[in-house]
Amino acid sequence: ARLVLCVVNAASTLAALAVASLADGGTLLRIATGQTSGDDPSLQDPSLLFASLLFLFAYTPVQMALWFAPLFCAWHGLPPMKALFFSLVAVMRNRWAFLQFALGWVGVALLASLLIQVLKALLGGSPLLMSLVLSPTSLLVLTALYCSFWATYRDVVSEDPAAGEPAPDHPAEDRPAGD
Repeated sequence: ARLVLCVVNAASTLAALAVASLADGGTLLRIATGQTSGDDPSLQDPSLLFASLLFLFAYTPVQMALWFAPLFCAWHGLPPMKALFFSLVAVMRNRWAFLQFALGWVGVALLASLLIQVLKALLGGSPLLMSLVLSPTSLLVLTALYCSFWATYRDVVSEDPAAGEPAPDHPAEDRPAGD
């Protein structure tokens, strides 16, 4: 099941990058595959922004379908296509919460980027010092991001009463005296 989801993700990512390539001549695809350098003139092309937006709109529904799908396969025993469908429905039903979640993480990424740029200016842009700052910062932000995925599952899908759902009311005779 996980292999099917991996293939769906890889094929969908390539398809979204192919759609974006129609707008920028493949610059975004070259960036994604590490085939460009920082001084590549195509990075200044305004069509790159349009291609990035095309990729975003093409890939977002795929990401929505994949958000809970691995958990649905592993923990709920659903087949991959059914897991993709139920994940898409779960995310769509909670789209405003997921939009806030995404905007919050964009804010965290922008803040981390800003802090790195300030440190770069203070440290003189030394590649060694920057790598000592950039790697741990990236690892911390990515770890926090991945840990936050559990909260989305718990809040949207989990049926565990300990996960925040109210406990059932007990009849009065089952309660201790004095309640």
